Amino acid sequence: MKTKLIALSLCCGLSTLAIANESQESPAKDFKLPTQLINPEPQPVSKQDVFDSAVLNSQFSANAAAMKTLPTDKEVRHIAKTTETGVLDESDFPGYVDTSPLVKSNTPYSFLEIVKSKYKPTQEFKDLEPGSNIAIPVAAGLTNPIITNFKMIAVRTHDEDSVMELEDGRLYITINSLKPVALMLFEEGVPESMVNVTLVPMEAMPVIVNLDINLSKEMKYKGNKHRIDLKEQEAIAKAEQSEIQPNFKTDTARISRIKQILKPVGRGEIPRGFTLSHDVSLAMKQPCGLTIEQRVMQRIVGTREVVDVVRVKNNTTRPYSMREQMCESRNVMAVAIYNKSLLQPGEATEVYILRDKSIGSSRTIKNNSRPRVVNM
Repeated sequence: MKTKLIALSLCCGLSTLAIANESQESPAKDFKLPTQLINPEPQPVSKQDVFDSAVLNSQFSANAAAMKTLPTDKEVRHIAKTTETGVLDESDFPGYVDTSPLVKSNTPYSFLEIVKSKYKPTQEFKDLEPGSNIAIPVAAGLTNPIITNFKMIAVRTHDEDSVMELEDGRLYITINSLKPVALMLFEEGVPESMVNVTLVPMEAMPVIVNLDINLSKEMKYKGNKHRIDLKEQEAIAKAEQSEIQPNFKTDTARISRIKQILKPVGRGEIPRGFTLSHDVSLAMKQPCGLTIEQRVMQRIVGTREVVDVVRVKNNTTRPYSMREQMCESRNVMAVAIYNKSLLQPGEATEVYILRDKSIGSSRTIKNNSRPRVVNM
């Protein structure tokens, strides 16, 4: 019995010693996750299999040849299947779709071609804000109407080849070239309502253009007041004319138009509906048949007429007398001489030549020569 107790005590002591030793060691050192070895042997895979698997989404072949090391340039050519001078391109991959726009190489890709491609017989532009810039394809050589919501349209342009006619809020324009024409359109007396319109002529049917500009209440009020003032001025001028010549009714519309243009020019002003230009490249160099110095210094351009302002100076030693008939030509409507027609030596004056743009060209060369009669 004592022997059994001794043996039991000895076993308990050994167990306590083992537990103490185990507690001194780190439990993470002996802990291991259960694992199972699946592929003890590595699968031989070539670089071509890796590339094909990535591109074609295919599985590796178990019977593939072992990986073979190749030089870099040969490996790229082998994968891309190109020549020695070829390179890898995105079109070599399956599923590639070319989405780039088709542009004809023999067709100029320019702003004017883009505008012409938007040609329509009727062009609508709504809710335009003052200061807007638009480009419109129109017909060349034919009349194109531009209809706006202005009550009295005003036009500013430096184009001299086109013929324009204004009627309330409508502009009728005929472009006689293939050059783009820039127009500044606004309500008469309200320059802040201006919109910029570039007309691109092309060989097509006439275009009807409808422009709707957003006008503020202040702009509408200012334009209405300006029209009332114009009517009052016209009534006053008509009354004064009737008092001076009550029975004289030979003043035709043509003469009235000439006076309406040349009177402001003579006072040093710009007539209503006209623009001052210092570009005299299209004017005749010597528009008058004079033997003294003459030079076109300014052009006052309107929708239907143009005024050449000519500086004439007597560079001789004797007095020189001028007449309006010396400056007449085919498209001249009227000629006016400012201040004096008799110039003393060294004196200068201005000559105003009013031309009709719809009759011929302002570049018509005047022939001042005549055949001799002695040989007839």
